[in-house]
Amino acid sequence: MCLKRLLRGTRTAVIRRSMAAMARLELLSFLLWAGVAVSSGLDLQKRVINGAACEDSERLYHVRLLAVHGQEIFFCGGSLIDEEWILTAAHCWPGTGKMFVIINAHPDPKNNETMEINIEDRHVFKRVLRRKHDIMLLKLPQKPREPIHTVPLPDCQTDLEFGDVVRVAGHGSDAINNDLTYSNHIPRILQCGDMTVVNCTTTQLAHHETFSYIPFGKWVCANGAEVTADGDSGGGVEFNGHLYAVIQGSPRLAFMNPCMFLRVCKYIDWIKETMTESRNRLNCFNCG
Repeated sequence: MCLKRLLRGTRTAVIRRSMAAMARLELLSFLLWAGVAVSSGLDLQKRVINGAACEDSERLYHVRLLAVHGQEIFFCGGSLIDEEWILTAAHCWPGTGKMFVIINAHPDPKNNETMEINIEDRHVFKRVLRRKHDIMLLKLPQKPREPIHTVPLPDCQTDLEFGDVVRVAGHGSDAINNDLTYSNHIPRILQCGDMTVVNCTTTQLAHHETFSYIPFGKWVCANGAEVTADGDSGGGVEFNGHLYAVIQGSPRLAFMNPCMFLRVCKYIDWIKETMTESRNRLNCFNCG
């Protein structure tokens, strides 16, 4: 009898935890769908300002990322580059707390799906002295319910050049207050804007202080008249239908224009190797 009660109690506790987790995911999805203000540690990151609602047919690969630390929610953007993989910025999830991804968030956020990313499925680029570059791959924990869209990576025979017009997007704050702070309102509809690739010389020294361990050649800069900031951190920089860069951000550089992104072509080998190695490990799980 005692054993039966113990088993019933264990099952009840598991069910309650599962229900609580589901309720939390539903609440996160609702908050973002409704476009309400959410406390965020990335409030000073760059956002798409003066942009416009993205077309229903574009940015279908864009995802929303939420890192939950206690009572705080930190949000970013990301891009589905494969049926299983998201490319984003490493600072969006430093490896503590929980990370949730919302896929199919555009054009109709009511049809989205929320998943929790496993910490072992987080991959950050590391090189000299094991310092991490601000680029990260996240693997989906399961197959989505609905079909997803992906964005192709560039072939990297050519890279972004001065004068190229790139497309950025984000769900971050879309306005600046009178005191030159970002509005904490999160737009319900994904915001898009165009920026032009320019010389990075004017921002090189400031960024070198923050990211001194990242070679300057891995950056690309862009600015715009209507879009005065670069979109949510981690989101994709699109050119000719391909993902050419990842949006960065730093509180000290919140209103710097031009804005800086990390070039995807500088990390293309690491991206492909990471995805291939993961598939090989999965295929050989029962090998030997």
